[in-house]
Amino acid sequence: MDETLFPPGWENGRVIPTADSHGAVEHPSRDVYGPGGVAVHEIYRYEFVNAARREYRRQLDVWFPRTPLYDEWQPREDLRASLAFADEGYVACAKWGRPTEERVIDCGMVALYHEYVVRFSTQVVPLYLTFDDLAHILKDLDTQFASAM
Repeated sequence: MDETLFPPGWENGRVIPTADSHGAVEHPSRDVYGPGGVAVHEIYRYEFVNAARREYRRQLDVWFPRTPLYDEWQPREDLRASLAFADEGYVACAKWGRPTEERVIDCGMVALYHEYVVRFSTQVVPLYLTFDDLAHILKDLDTQFASAM
């Protein structure tokens, strides 16, 4: 992932290892910073496809937190459809923040590509990043990942 996938005004962060490997043999991460928030892209490569499948299912439980600060996560099949090459994929969005404040829409994606588990998250802020922008970003990430494999 890099800033070229985003609307103008977004800037690349460095590629670094993720904070936790989750048992993966490789696990790079990159943030892209924009005027309305940050996008995070993490890739985890496992030695075996079965290990990746187990981690993918585990991530479905942990990547979409159920806390008082989030409304219920709503699956977004329209965005999931952008993941044409993934073996499996899930995309959901939820409003985040205290009810007395202006609330931000967080969106997250978890996808499985053979021995890879891919996570992506960002905030949808219509002035800076729309749901249409997000669909294009996910489609481009999916296409790039398929080409790289």
